[in-house]
Amino acid sequence: MGKTGGAYVTKFNWTIRKKMLLFCILLLFIPSSIIAFDTYRDAKSETDLLIRNNLANSVKLMVQNIAAFNDMVENGQLSLEEAQEEVKSIMLGSRNEDGTRPINENIDLGENGYYYVVSSKGDLIAHPKQEGENLWDKKTSDGFYYIQDVIRQGQSGGGFTYYDWPLGGDGHEALKITYAINMPEWDWNIVAGSYYHDYNEGQTRILYSTLTTLVLCIIVGTILVILFSNHIAGPVKKVAAEARKVAGGDLTSEPLAIRNKDEIGQLADDFNTMKQSISKLVRQVIQSSDNVSSSSHGLQTSIAETTQASRQIAESTQGIVTGIESQAISTEQSSKAMEEMALGIARIADTSTLAYETSVRSKEAAEQGFRHIHLSIDKMATAGRAIDDISGIMAVLSERSREISGIVTTMSEIASQTSLLSLNASIEAARAGEQGRGFAVVAAEVKKLAEMSSLSAEQINTLVNDVQADISAAFSSTETGSNQFRQGMVEIEETGDSFSRIVEATQEVVAQIQEASASAEEMSASTEQIYASLQELERVAGQSAESSEMISASTEEQIASMESISQSSQALHVMATELKDAAHRFKVAKAGETGNK
Repeated sequence: MGKTGGAYVTKFNWTIRKKMLLFCILLLFIPSSIIAFDTYRDAKSETDLLIRNNLANSVKLMVQNIAAFNDMVENGQLSLEEAQEEVKSIMLGSRNEDGTRPINENIDLGENGYYYVVSSKGDLIAHPKQEGENLWDKKTSDGFYYIQDVIRQGQSGGGFTYYDWPLGGDGHEALKITYAINMPEWDWNIVAGSYYHDYNEGQTRILYSTLTTLVLCIIVGTILVILFSNHIAGPVKKVAAEARKVAGGDLTSEPLAIRNKDEIGQLADDFNTMKQSISKLVRQVIQSSDNVSSSSHGLQTSIAETTQASRQIAESTQGIVTGIESQAISTEQSSKAMEEMALGIARIADTSTLAYETSVRSKEAAEQGFRHIHLSIDKMATAGRAIDDISGIMAVLSERSREISGIVTTMSEIASQTSLLSLNASIEAARAGEQGRGFAVVAAEVKKLAEMSSLSAEQINTLVNDVQADISAAFSSTETGSNQFRQGMVEIEETGDSFSRIVEATQEVVAQIQEASASAEEMSASTEQIYASLQELERVAGQSAESSEMISASTEEQIASMESISQSSQALHVMATELKDAAHRFKVAKAGETGNK
Protein backbone atom coordinates (compact mmCIF):
# COMPACT_ATOMS: atom_id res chain seq x y z
CA MET A 1 0.00 0.00 0.00
CA GLY A 2 2.89 2.34 0.82
CA LYS A 3 4.50 1.73 -2.57
CA THR A 4 1.23 2.27 -4.37
CA GLY A 5 0.64 5.53 -2.48
CA GLY A 6 4.19 6.68 -3.21
CA ALA A 7 3.79 5.87 -6.91
CA TYR A 8 0.49 7.70 -6.93
CA VAL A 9 2.06 10.80 -5.38
CA THR A 10 5.03 10.61 -7.76
CA LYS A 11 2.75 10.13 -10.75
CA PHE A 12 0.73 13.25 -9.96
CA ASN A 13 3.59 15.34 -8.54
CA TRP A 14 3.20 18.07 -11.17
CA THR A 15 5.05 21.33 -11.16
CA ILE A 16 3.32 24.68 -10.90
CA ARG A 17 4.05 25.27 -14.58
CA LYS A 18 2.30 22.07 -15.62
CA LYS A 19 -0.60 22.71 -13.30
CA MET A 20 -1.05 26.27 -14.60
CA LEU A 21 -0.75 25.05 -18.20
CA LEU A 22 -3.34 22.34 -17.65
CA PHE A 23 -5.62 24.70 -15.76
CA CYS A 24 -5.48 27.44 -18.40
CA ILE A 25 -5.96 24.95 -21.26
CA LEU A 26 -8.98 23.56 -19.47
CA LEU A 27 -10.11 27.11 -18.78
CA LEU A 28 -9.92 27.83 -22.51
CA PHE A 29 -11.14 24.48 -23.77
CA ILE A 30 -14.15 23.95 -21.55
CA PRO A 31 -15.86 27.33 -22.13
CA SER A 32 -14.97 27.24 -25.83
CA SER A 33 -16.33 23.72 -26.12
CA ILE A 34 -19.48 24.75 -24.33
CA ILE A 35 -19.86 27.77 -26.62
CA ALA A 36 -19.22 25.63 -29.71
CA PHE A 37 -21.66 22.99 -28.52
CA ASP A 38 -24.33 25.59 -27.76
CA THR A 39 -23.74 27.31 -31.10
CA TYR A 40 -23.94 24.02 -32.99
CA ARG A 41 -27.02 23.00 -31.03
CA ASP A 42 -28.69 26.36 -31.70
CA ALA A 43 -27.74 26.19 -35.37
CA LYS A 44 -29.07 22.66 -35.61
CA SER A 45 -32.27 23.69 -33.88
CA GLU A 46 -32.68 26.63 -36.22
CA THR A 47 -31.86 24.44 -39.19
CA ASP A 48 -34.42 21.87 -38.10
CA LEU A 49 -36.98 24.61 -37.75
CA LEU A 50 -35.98 26.01 -41.12
CA ILE A 51 -36.32 22.59 -42.78
CA ARG A 52 -39.67 21.96 -41.21
CA ASN A 53 -40.95 25.43 -42.13
CA ASN A 54 -39.57 25.16 -45.66
CA LEU A 55 -41.16 21.79 -46.29
CA ALA A 56 -44.45 22.76 -44.69
CA ASN A 57 -44.60 26.05 -46.58
CA SER A 58 -43.67 24.36 -49.84
CA VAL A 59 -46.41 21.77 -49.42
CA LYS A 60 -48.94 24.40 -48.43
CA LEU A 61 -47.99 26.53 -51.42
CA MET A 62 -48.41 23.54 -53.67
CA VAL A 63 -51.79 22.81 -52.09
CA GLN A 64 -52.85 26.35 -52.91
CA ASN A 65 -51.77 25.84 -56.52
CA ILE A 66 -53.68 22.60 -56.68
CA ALA A 67 -56.72 24.32 -55.21
CA ALA A 68 -56.48 26.92 -57.96
CA PHE A 69 -56.32 24.23 -60.62
CA ASN A 70 -59.19 22.43 -58.95
CA ASP A 71 -61.21 25.63 -59.23
CA MET A 72 -60.40 25.73 -62.91
CA VAL A 73 -61.57 22.13 -63.22
CA GLU A 74 -64.76 22.91 -61.46
CA ASN A 75 -65.24 25.96 -63.67
CA GLY A 76 -64.72 23.82 -66.75
CA GLN A 77 -61.65 25.60 -67.86
CA LEU A 78 -59.53 22.42 -67.61
CA SER A 79 -60.23 18.77 -67.38
CA LEU A 80 -59.18 16.89 -64.31
CA GLU A 81 -56.44 15.02 -66.14
CA GLU A 82 -55.08 18.23 -67.65
CA ALA A 83 -55.13 19.97 -64.36
CA GLN A 84 -53.40 17.08 -62.60
CA GLU A 85 -50.71 16.85 -65.27
CA GLU A 86 -50.17 20.55 -65.11
CA VAL A 87 -49.70 20.32 -61.37
CA LYS A 88 -47.23 17.42 -61.78
CA SER A 89 -45.26 19.46 -64.27
CA ILE A 90 -45.13 22.38 -61.87
CA MET A 91 -44.10 20.14 -58.97
CA LEU A 92 -41.47 18.14 -60.86
CA GLY A 93 -41.44 18.62 -64.54
CA SER A 94 -42.76 17.06 -67.69
CA ARG A 95 -42.74 13.28 -67.82
CA ASN A 96 -39.97 11.71 -69.82
CA GLU A 97 -40.38 8.84 -72.21
CA ASP A 98 -39.04 6.39 -69.62
CA GLY A 99 -41.75 7.45 -67.19
CA THR A 100 -39.46 9.53 -64.97
CA ARG A 101 -39.76 13.18 -64.18
CA PRO A 102 -36.99 15.67 -63.49
CA ILE A 103 -36.71 17.51 -60.22
CA ASN A 104 -37.73 21.10 -60.58
CA GLU A 105 -34.59 23.11 -59.92
CA ASN A 106 -36.63 26.25 -59.37
CA ILE A 107 -38.06 24.79 -56.22
CA ASP A 108 -35.46 24.66 -53.41
CA LEU A 109 -36.09 21.66 -51.19
CA GLY A 110 -32.44 20.94 -50.64
CA GLU A 111 -29.94 19.32 -52.95
CA ASN A 112 -31.76 15.99 -52.90
CA GLY A 113 -35.26 17.20 -51.99
CA TYR A 114 -38.33 16.91 -54.20
CA TYR A 115 -42.13 16.66 -54.31
CA TYR A 116 -44.10 13.53 -54.76
CA VAL A 117 -47.81 12.62 -54.57
CA VAL A 118 -49.20 9.43 -53.11
CA SER A 119 -52.79 8.28 -53.00
CA SER A 120 -54.54 7.04 -49.91
CA LYS A 121 -53.81 3.46 -51.09
CA GLY A 122 -50.08 4.02 -51.48
CA ASP A 123 -49.93 4.56 -55.22
CA LEU A 124 -47.30 7.04 -56.37
CA ILE A 125 -49.22 9.50 -58.51
CA ALA A 126 -46.24 11.75 -59.06
CA HIS A 127 -42.59 10.85 -58.40
CA PRO A 128 -39.24 11.55 -60.05
CA LYS A 129 -38.47 7.84 -60.58
CA GLN A 130 -41.18 5.54 -59.21
CA GLU A 131 -44.38 7.10 -60.50
CA GLY A 132 -47.16 4.51 -60.82
CA GLU A 133 -45.75 2.13 -58.19
CA ASN A 134 -47.55 1.14 -55.03
CA LEU A 135 -45.49 1.68 -51.89
CA TRP A 136 -48.07 0.76 -49.25
CA ASP A 137 -46.04 -2.19 -48.01
CA LYS A 138 -42.69 -0.49 -48.56
CA LYS A 139 -40.58 -0.23 -45.39
CA THR A 140 -37.18 0.98 -44.34
CA SER A 141 -34.25 -1.16 -43.35
CA ASP A 142 -35.37 -1.08 -39.73
CA GLY A 143 -38.93 -2.24 -40.66
CA PHE A 144 -40.71 1.12 -40.61
CA TYR A 145 -43.67 1.47 -43.04
CA TYR A 146 -42.89 5.02 -43.93
CA ILE A 147 -45.52 5.48 -46.73
CA GLN A 148 -48.30 4.44 -44.42
CA ASP A 149 -47.04 6.99 -41.85
CA VAL A 150 -46.84 9.69 -44.57
CA ILE A 151 -50.44 9.00 -45.63
CA ARG A 152 -51.56 9.02 -42.00
CA GLN A 153 -49.82 12.35 -41.32
CA GLY A 154 -51.39 13.85 -44.46
CA GLN A 155 -54.88 12.69 -43.65
CA SER A 156 -54.52 14.05 -40.09
CA GLY A 157 -54.25 17.60 -41.41
CA GLY A 158 -50.55 17.66 -42.07
CA GLY A 159 -47.52 16.24 -40.33
CA PHE A 160 -43.89 15.21 -40.54
CA THR A 161 -42.44 11.74 -41.01
CA TYR A 162 -38.81 10.88 -40.21
CA TYR A 163 -37.01 7.81 -41.52
CA ASP A 164 -33.67 6.64 -42.81
CA TRP A 165 -33.40 6.25 -46.57
CA PRO A 166 -30.54 5.56 -49.00
CA LEU A 167 -28.74 8.64 -50.32
CA GLY A 168 -26.74 8.39 -53.49
CA GLY A 169 -25.73 5.29 -55.33
CA ASP A 170 -23.58 3.76 -52.62
CA GLY A 171 -26.57 2.68 -50.55
CA HIS A 172 -25.59 4.90 -47.61
CA GLU A 173 -28.66 5.80 -45.58
CA ALA A 174 -29.37 9.26 -44.26
CA LEU A 175 -32.11 10.80 -42.20
CA LYS A 176 -34.96 12.00 -44.34
CA ILE A 177 -37.88 14.26 -43.41
CA THR A 178 -41.19 14.62 -45.23
CA TYR A 179 -44.24 16.78 -44.79
CA ALA A 180 -47.60 15.65 -46.17
CA ILE A 181 -51.04 17.24 -46.55
CA ASN A 182 -54.03 15.38 -47.89
CA MET A 183 -56.18 16.97 -50.61
CA PRO A 184 -59.39 15.00 -50.52
CA GLU A 185 -60.79 16.56 -53.74
CA TRP A 186 -58.25 14.65 -55.77
CA ASP A 187 -57.38 12.00 -53.11
CA TRP A 188 -53.87 13.26 -53.24
CA ASN A 189 -51.32 13.37 -50.41
CA ILE A 190 -48.92 16.09 -51.45
CA VAL A 191 -45.53 15.29 -49.94
CA ALA A 192 -42.34 17.32 -49.84
CA GLY A 193 -39.26 15.45 -48.67
CA SER A 194 -35.60 16.24 -48.14
CA TYR A 195 -32.49 14.92 -46.38
CA TYR A 196 -31.11 16.58 -43.26
CA HIS A 197 -27.75 16.23 -44.86
CA ASP A 198 -28.67 18.84 -47.44
CA TYR A 199 -29.32 21.43 -44.74
CA ASN A 200 -26.49 20.52 -42.31
CA GLU A 201 -23.68 22.00 -44.36
CA GLY A 202 -24.17 25.36 -42.62
CA GLN A 203 -24.09 23.69 -39.27
CA THR A 204 -20.93 21.86 -40.22
CA ARG A 205 -19.28 25.06 -41.38
CA ILE A 206 -20.23 26.73 -38.07
CA LEU A 207 -18.83 23.75 -36.17
CA TYR A 208 -15.58 23.75 -38.13
CA SER A 209 -15.23 27.49 -37.67
CA THR A 210 -15.83 27.21 -33.93
CA LEU A 211 -13.36 24.33 -33.59
CA THR A 212 -10.77 26.26 -35.57
CA THR A 213 -11.24 29.27 -33.30
CA LEU A 214 -11.03 26.99 -30.25
CA VAL A 215 -7.76 25.43 -31.43
CA LEU A 216 -6.26 28.83 -32.20
CA CYS A 217 -7.32 30.14 -28.76
CA ILE A 218 -5.83 27.08 -27.08
CA ILE A 219 -2.55 27.47 -28.99
CA VAL A 220 -2.27 31.19 -28.28
CA GLY A 221 -3.43 30.69 -24.69
CA THR A 222 -0.92 27.86 -24.21
CA ILE A 223 1.92 30.09 -25.42
CA LEU A 224 0.81 32.89 -23.09
CA VAL A 225 0.37 30.46 -20.21
CA ILE A 226 3.84 29.01 -20.80
CA LEU A 227 5.35 32.48 -20.72
CA PHE A 228 3.34 33.44 -17.63
CA SER A 229 4.07 30.14 -15.87
CA ASN A 230 7.78 30.63 -16.55
CA HIS A 231 7.43 34.08 -15.01
CA ILE A 232 5.92 32.52 -11.88
CA ALA A 233 7.64 29.11 -11.77
CA GLY A 234 11.16 30.48 -12.31
CA PRO A 235 11.29 32.43 -9.02
CA VAL A 236 9.48 29.61 -7.24
CA LYS A 237 12.15 27.17 -8.45
CA LYS A 238 14.83 29.50 -7.13
CA VAL A 239 13.06 29.68 -3.77
CA ALA A 240 12.69 25.86 -3.77
CA ALA A 241 16.41 25.41 -4.53
CA GLU A 242 17.34 27.76 -1.69
CA ALA A 243 14.88 25.93 0.57
CA ARG A 244 16.60 22.63 -0.25
CA LYS A 245 19.94 24.19 0.69
CA VAL A 246 18.47 25.41 3.98
CA ALA A 247 16.96 21.96 4.59
CA GLY A 248 20.43 20.51 3.98
CA GLY A 249 21.87 22.86 6.59
CA ASP A 250 23.51 25.40 4.27
CA LEU A 251 22.68 28.94 5.38
CA THR A 252 25.69 30.63 3.77
CA SER A 253 24.29 31.19 0.25
CA GLU A 254 23.55 34.60 -1.22
CA PRO A 255 20.07 36.11 -0.73
CA LEU A 256 17.55 35.56 -3.51
CA ALA A 257 17.47 38.37 -6.10
CA ILE A 258 13.95 38.26 -7.54
CA ARG A 259 12.48 41.43 -9.04
CA ASN A 260 8.86 40.37 -9.08
CA LYS A 261 6.61 42.96 -7.45
CA ASP A 262 3.89 40.44 -6.64
CA GLU A 263 3.36 37.69 -4.09
CA ILE A 264 6.30 35.73 -5.55
CA GLY A 265 8.61 38.65 -4.87
CA GLN A 266 7.16 39.00 -1.39
CA LEU A 267 7.72 35.25 -0.90
CA ALA A 268 11.38 35.64 -1.91
CA ASP A 269 11.85 38.60 0.46
CA ASP A 270 10.17 36.69 3.28
CA PHE A 271 12.33 33.66 2.50
CA ASN A 272 15.48 35.80 2.73
CA THR A 273 14.24 37.19 6.05
CA MET A 274 13.43 33.68 7.27
CA LYS A 275 16.88 32.41 6.29
CA GLN A 276 18.54 35.28 8.15
CA SER A 277 16.35 34.58 11.19
CA ILE A 278 17.16 30.86 11.05
CA SER A 279 20.88 31.65 10.73
CA LYS A 280 20.68 33.96 13.74
CA LEU A 281 18.64 31.38 15.63
CA VAL A 282 21.14 28.61 14.85
CA ARG A 283 24.02 30.77 16.12
CA GLN A 284 22.04 31.51 19.27
CA VAL A 285 21.19 27.82 19.67
CA ILE A 286 24.85 26.87 19.31
CA GLN A 287 25.87 29.49 21.87
CA SER A 288 23.02 28.55 24.21
CA SER A 289 23.77 24.84 23.88
CA ASP A 290 27.41 25.55 24.77
CA ASN A 291 26.26 27.54 27.81
CA VAL A 292 23.77 24.85 28.80
CA SER A 293 26.41 22.15 28.40
CA SER A 294 28.87 24.10 30.57
CA SER A 295 26.19 24.91 33.15
CA SER A 296 24.99 21.32 33.26
CA HIS A 297 28.59 20.15 33.76
CA GLY A 298 29.04 22.62 36.64
CA LEU A 299 25.66 21.59 38.00
CA GLN A 300 26.71 17.94 37.91
CA THR A 301 29.88 18.82 39.85
CA SER A 302 27.89 20.80 42.45
CA ILE A 303 25.33 18.01 42.71
CA ALA A 304 28.11 15.44 43.18
CA GLU A 305 29.67 17.55 45.96
CA THR A 306 26.27 18.13 47.56
CA THR A 307 25.47 14.42 47.35
CA GLN A 308 28.83 13.55 48.94
CA ALA A 309 28.21 16.11 51.72
CA SER A 310 24.72 14.71 52.23
CA ARG A 311 26.14 11.20 52.51
CA GLN A 312 28.67 12.43 55.09
CA ILE A 313 25.85 14.16 56.98
CA ALA A 314 23.85 10.95 56.81
CA GLU A 315 26.80 8.94 58.14
CA SER A 316 27.39 11.50 60.91
CA THR A 317 23.69 11.55 61.72
CA GLN A 318 23.70 7.75 61.85
CA GLY A 319 26.65 7.91 64.25
CA ILE A 320 24.80 10.48 66.36
CA VAL A 321 21.72 8.28 66.34
CA THR A 322 23.84 5.31 67.44
CA GLY A 323 25.47 7.41 70.20
CA ILE A 324 22.12 8.77 71.34
CA GLU A 325 20.68 5.26 71.40
CA SER A 326 23.69 4.08 73.45
CA GLN A 327 23.30 7.10 75.73
CA ALA A 328 19.60 6.36 76.06
CA ILE A 329 20.40 2.75 77.00
CA SER A 330 23.04 3.93 79.52
CA THR A 331 20.63 6.50 80.90
CA GLU A 332 17.98 3.83 81.24
CA GLN A 333 20.45 1.58 83.05
CA SER A 334 21.53 4.48 85.29
CA SER A 335 17.88 5.24 85.96
CA LYS A 336 17.28 1.65 86.98
CA ALA A 337 20.43 1.68 89.14
CA MET A 338 19.39 4.97 90.73
CA GLU A 339 15.95 3.53 91.33
CA GLU A 340 17.50 0.55 93.09
CA MET A 341 19.83 2.86 95.05
CA ALA A 342 16.86 5.03 96.01
CA LEU A 343 15.11 1.94 97.27
CA GLY A 344 18.27 0.99 99.23
CA ILE A 345 18.60 4.49 100.68
CA ALA A 346 14.94 4.42 101.57
CA ARG A 347 15.51 1.14 103.36
CA ILE A 348 18.54 2.73 105.10
CA ALA A 349 16.37 5.64 106.14
CA ASP A 350 13.77 3.24 107.46
CA THR A 351 16.46 1.27 109.29
CA SER A 352 17.96 4.49 110.70
CA THR A 353 14.53 5.52 111.91
CA LEU A 354 14.08 2.12 113.53
CA ALA A 355 17.58 2.39 115.10
CA TYR A 356 16.71 5.87 116.30
CA GLU A 357 13.56 4.64 117.93
CA THR A 358 15.47 1.74 119.46
CA SER A 359 18.23 4.02 120.78
CA VAL A 360 15.59 6.30 122.26
CA ARG A 361 14.08 3.36 124.08
CA SER A 362 17.59 2.34 125.16
CA LYS A 363 18.23 5.83 126.47
CA GLU A 364 14.96 5.76 128.34
CA ALA A 365 15.82 2.34 129.72
CA ALA A 366 19.28 3.58 130.78
CA GLU A 367 17.74 6.55 132.50
CA GLN A 368 15.28 4.28 134.20
CA GLY A 369 18.16 2.02 135.25
CA PHE A 370 20.01 5.02 136.55
CA ARG A 371 16.99 5.90 138.65
CA HIS A 372 16.79 2.34 139.83
CA ILE A 373 20.43 2.55 140.88
CA HIS A 374 19.63 5.51 143.05
CA LEU A 375 16.71 3.60 144.47
CA SER A 376 19.01 0.70 145.01
CA ILE A 377 21.46 2.92 146.86
CA ASP A 378 18.62 4.06 149.07
CA LYS A 379 17.68 0.45 149.68
CA MET A 380 21.25 -0.76 150.16
CA ALA A 381 20.64 -0.69 153.84
CA THR A 382 18.19 -3.55 153.45
CA ALA A 383 20.05 -5.39 150.69
CA GLY A 384 23.37 -6.03 152.29
CA ARG A 385 23.48 -9.72 151.49
CA ALA A 386 22.93 -9.03 147.81
CA ILE A 387 25.83 -6.60 147.42
CA ASP A 388 28.20 -9.35 146.27
CA ASP A 389 25.78 -10.52 143.63
CA ILE A 390 25.21 -6.92 142.55
CA SER A 391 28.96 -6.43 142.25
CA GLY A 392 29.20 -9.39 139.89
CA ILE A 393 26.23 -8.23 138.01
CA MET A 394 27.67 -4.75 137.87
CA ALA A 395 30.88 -6.21 136.48
CA VAL A 396 28.85 -7.90 133.80
CA LEU A 397 27.02 -4.65 133.21
CA SER A 398 30.35 -2.91 132.96
CA GLU A 399 31.46 -5.41 130.33
CA ARG A 400 28.21 -5.00 128.53
CA SER A 401 28.62 -1.27 128.73
CA ARG A 402 31.95 -1.60 127.03
CA GLU A 403 30.29 -3.66 124.33
CA ILE A 404 27.64 -0.98 124.00
CA SER A 405 30.42 1.54 123.68
CA GLY A 406 31.91 -0.55 120.86
CA ILE A 407 28.54 -0.75 119.21
CA VAL A 408 28.14 2.97 119.55
CA THR A 409 31.54 3.35 117.95
CA THR A 410 30.44 1.08 115.12
CA MET A 411 27.31 3.10 114.61
CA SER A 412 29.40 6.23 114.58
CA GLU A 413 31.44 4.67 111.81
CA ILE A 414 28.26 3.81 110.01
CA ALA A 415 27.07 7.38 110.33
CA SER A 416 30.42 8.60 109.06
CA GLN A 417 30.41 6.19 106.12
CA THR A 418 26.81 7.05 105.35
CA SER A 419 27.70 10.74 105.26
CA LEU A 420 30.64 9.97 103.00
CA LEU A 421 28.46 7.84 100.73
CA SER A 422 25.92 10.65 100.56
CA LEU A 423 28.69 12.94 99.36
CA ASN A 424 29.87 10.37 96.86
CA ALA A 425 26.30 9.86 95.66
CA SER A 426 25.97 13.59 95.06
CA ILE A 427 29.20 13.60 93.10
CA GLU A 428 28.19 10.55 91.11
CA ALA A 429 24.77 12.08 90.40
CA ALA A 430 26.51 15.07 88.81
CA ARG A 431 28.52 12.70 86.66
CA ALA A 432 25.67 10.39 85.83
CA GLY A 433 25.64 11.38 82.15
CA GLU A 434 28.50 9.09 81.03
CA GLN A 435 29.55 7.27 84.26
CA GLY A 436 26.27 5.94 85.55
CA ARG A 437 27.76 2.58 86.40
CA GLY A 438 29.41 4.07 89.51
CA PHE A 439 26.03 4.25 91.17
CA ALA A 440 25.98 0.47 91.34
CA VAL A 441 29.13 0.45 93.51
CA VAL A 442 27.78 3.21 95.74
CA ALA A 443 24.50 1.38 96.06
CA ALA A 444 26.34 -1.80 97.08
CA GLU A 445 28.31 0.04 99.75
CA VAL A 446 25.22 1.74 101.04
CA LYS A 447 23.47 -1.62 101.20
CA LYS A 448 26.41 -3.12 103.10
CA LEU A 449 26.48 -0.27 105.61
CA ALA A 450 22.74 -0.52 105.98
CA GLU A 451 23.11 -4.18 106.89
CA MET A 452 25.80 -3.30 109.44
CA SER A 453 23.60 -0.59 110.92
CA SER A 454 20.73 -3.05 111.21
CA LEU A 455 22.95 -5.64 112.90
CA SER A 456 24.31 -3.06 115.34
CA ALA A 457 20.82 -1.94 116.19
CA GLU A 458 19.82 -5.51 116.92
CA GLN A 459 22.86 -5.97 119.13
CA ILE A 460 22.06 -2.75 120.96
CA ASN A 461 18.56 -3.98 121.54
CA THR A 462 19.79 -7.34 122.84
CA LEU A 463 22.35 -5.76 125.11
CA VAL A 464 19.83 -3.35 126.48
CA ASN A 465 17.52 -6.25 127.27
CA ASP A 466 20.36 -8.09 128.94
CA VAL A 467 21.21 -4.99 130.93
CA GLN A 468 17.62 -4.77 132.08
CA ALA A 469 17.66 -8.43 133.10
CA ASP A 470 20.92 -8.01 134.95
CA ILE A 471 19.63 -4.94 136.69
CA SER A 472 16.59 -6.91 137.80
CA ALA A 473 18.90 -9.59 139.12
CA ALA A 474 20.96 -6.92 140.81
CA PHE A 475 17.90 -5.60 142.49
CA SER A 476 17.08 -9.08 143.75
CA SER A 477 20.61 -9.57 144.91
CA THR A 478 20.65 -6.27 146.73
CA GLU A 479 17.59 -7.34 148.64
CA THR A 480 19.37 -10.46 149.83
CA GLY A 481 22.82 -8.89 150.08
CA SER A 482 22.32 -6.34 152.74
CA ASN A 483 25.30 -7.79 154.68
CA GLN A 484 27.56 -6.56 151.91
CA PHE A 485 26.10 -3.07 151.96
CA ARG A 486 29.26 -1.06 152.25
CA GLN A 487 31.13 -2.84 149.58
CA GLY A 488 28.05 -2.92 147.41
CA MET A 489 27.45 0.74 148.07
CA VAL A 490 30.79 1.60 146.53
CA GLU A 491 30.17 -0.66 143.59
CA ILE A 492 26.64 0.66 143.16
CA GLU A 493 27.99 4.19 143.13
CA GLU A 494 30.45 3.13 140.50
CA THR A 495 27.62 1.44 138.66
CA GLY A 496 25.65 4.67 138.93
CA ASP A 497 28.55 6.51 137.42
CA SER A 498 28.71 3.92 134.64
CA PHE A 499 25.01 4.23 134.04
CA SER A 500 25.45 7.98 133.92
CA ARG A 501 28.09 7.54 131.27
CA ILE A 502 25.87 5.00 129.49
CA VAL A 503 23.03 7.49 129.49
CA GLU A 504 25.31 10.19 128.11
CA ALA A 505 26.69 7.80 125.47
CA THR A 506 23.21 6.65 124.61
CA GLN A 507 22.12 10.25 124.26
CA GLU A 508 25.03 10.87 121.89
CA VAL A 509 24.14 7.71 119.92
CA VAL A 510 20.53 8.87 119.71
CA ALA A 511 21.64 12.28 118.46
CA GLN A 512 23.99 10.72 115.89
CA ILE A 513 21.39 8.17 114.78
CA GLN A 514 18.86 11.00 114.50
CA GLU A 515 21.31 12.96 112.38
CA ALA A 516 22.05 9.84 110.29
CA SER A 517 18.31 9.27 109.80
CA ALA A 518 17.84 12.89 108.70
CA SER A 519 20.79 12.55 106.31
CA ALA A 520 19.34 9.29 104.97
CA GLU A 521 16.01 10.99 104.36
CA GLU A 522 17.78 13.86 102.59
CA MET A 523 19.71 11.31 100.54
CA SER A 524 16.44 9.57 99.69
CA ALA A 525 14.90 12.88 98.57
CA SER A 526 18.01 13.76 96.55
CA THR A 527 18.02 10.28 95.03
CA GLU A 528 14.40 10.69 94.01
CA GLN A 529 15.29 14.02 92.39
CA ILE A 530 18.24 12.39 90.63
CA TYR A 531 15.95 9.53 89.52
CA ALA A 532 13.42 12.05 88.18
CA SER A 533 16.23 13.90 86.39
CA LEU A 534 17.47 10.64 84.90
CA GLN A 535 13.95 9.81 83.71
CA GLU A 536 13.70 13.27 82.11
CA LEU A 537 17.14 12.72 80.59
CA GLU A 538 15.95 9.33 79.29
CA ARG A 539 12.84 10.97 77.76
CA VAL A 540 14.96 13.72 76.16
CA ALA A 541 17.40 11.11 74.87
CA GLY A 542 14.48 9.20 73.32
CA GLN A 543 13.20 12.36 71.67
CA SER A 544 16.72 13.15 70.48
CA ALA A 545 16.98 9.66 69.02
CA GLU A 546 13.64 10.09 67.22
CA SER A 547 14.69 13.53 65.94
CA SER A 548 18.02 12.13 64.81
CA GLU A 549 16.23 9.30 62.99
CA MET A 550 13.97 11.88 61.31
CA ILE A 551 17.07 13.90 60.36
CA SER A 552 18.68 10.73 59.02
CA ALA A 553 15.54 9.91 56.99
CA SER A 554 15.38 13.49 55.67
CA THR A 555 19.05 13.28 54.74
CA GLU A 556 18.44 10.02 52.88
CA GLU A 557 15.50 11.65 51.05
CA GLN A 558 17.76 14.59 50.20
CA ILE A 559 20.37 12.16 48.86
CA ALA A 560 17.69 10.47 46.73
CA SER A 561 16.51 13.88 45.49
CA MET A 562 20.07 14.91 44.68
CA GLU A 563 20.59 11.64 42.78
CA SER A 564 17.37 12.34 40.82
CA ILE A 565 18.57 15.89 40.13
CA SER A 566 21.93 14.46 39.07
CA GLN A 567 20.20 12.13 36.60
CA SER A 568 18.13 15.05 35.27
CA SER A 569 21.31 17.12 34.96
CA GLN A 570 22.97 14.31 33.03
CA ALA A 571 19.92 14.09 30.75
CA LEU A 572 20.09 17.89 30.32
CA HIS A 573 23.76 17.59 29.40
CA VAL A 574 22.95 14.87 26.85
CA MET A 575 20.10 16.95 25.36
CA ALA A 576 22.35 20.01 25.22
CA THR A 577 24.99 17.95 23.40
CA GLU A 578 22.39 16.60 20.96
CA LEU A 579 21.04 20.13 20.41
CA LYS A 580 24.56 21.38 19.83
CA ASP A 581 25.26 18.57 17.32
CA ALA A 582 21.94 19.28 15.56
CA ALA A 583 22.71 23.00 15.40
CA HIS A 584 26.23 22.35 14.05
CA ARG A 585 24.71 20.56 11.08
CA PHE A 586 23.77 24.02 9.76
CA LYS A 587 26.40 26.06 7.98
CA VAL A 588 25.98 29.65 9.08
CA ALA A 589 27.89 32.78 8.21
CA LYS A 590 30.26 34.24 10.76
CA ALA A 591 29.11 36.91 13.18
CA GLY A 592 30.41 39.70 10.93
CA GLU A 593 28.74 38.28 7.82
CA THR A 594 25.03 38.92 7.48
CA GLY A 595 24.52 37.16 4.18
CA ASN A 596 23.39 40.36 2.46
CA LYS A 597 26.44 40.87 0.28
